[in-house]
Amino acid sequence: MRPILVGVAGPSGAGKSTVCRRLIAQHPFIGRLKFDDFFCDEADVDRHPMGFANWDHPSSIKWGWLVRALRDLKQGLPTEISHYERAVNRATGVKQVHPAPLLLVDGYQVLYDPRVRELLDTSLYFDLPEHIQLDRRMERQPDVDTGYLYHVMIPAARAYLYPTRRYADALIPAELTPDEVYAHVASRLAPMFAKISAEETAYATRILEPDNA
Repeated sequence: MRPILVGVAGPSGAGKSTVCRRLIAQHPFIGRLKFDDFFCDEADVDRHPMGFANWDHPSSIKWGWLVRALRDLKQGLPTEISHYERAVNRATGVKQVHPAPLLLVDGYQVLYDPRVRELLDTSLYFDLPEHIQLDRRMERQPDVDTGYLYHVMIPAARAYLYPTRRYADALIPAELTPDEVYAHVASRLAPMFAKISAEETAYATRILEPDNA
């Protein structure tokens, strides 16, 4: 069974990772491919005119490697990706990712590259107003440089992230409570869960009750 690839896009603070972790905890057939593992090393990231490393620009992502990994997984093959350490902002090795019946492709700009969009079976965009993005980012990361948020993150989101909303199959209202957001996502993915369960049951039946012929 080839994996169903689900893109999970949206701005910082929208709750993407929280929902992905909860889905994985409740459904053992779900895997996850994180955007963070495809960041360039900080030394290779473009600098904003104010001196910040511009992590919110699409050029900070190794798109070619992401596309190759998704193609492998789409064919039901394991793939090798970098092991990225955010603490040092660089790759410190490689790791292997194995296909799963449903694979969440989780990252803020997942819908930016058309090659990635073509490989996804469906996609969700966690929609969140800017003022809530800022509030949540500063609450989660009190020492964040607000200059980065206002001069890099938000302008980059307006230029490269928000336009990708039109490619999503569903917009998730991320300003709701975590339980409400999760309910929206689970409802959207429910037909896929049912399909996977049916296919797994059919496969198990064939193994346990082989054709006597």
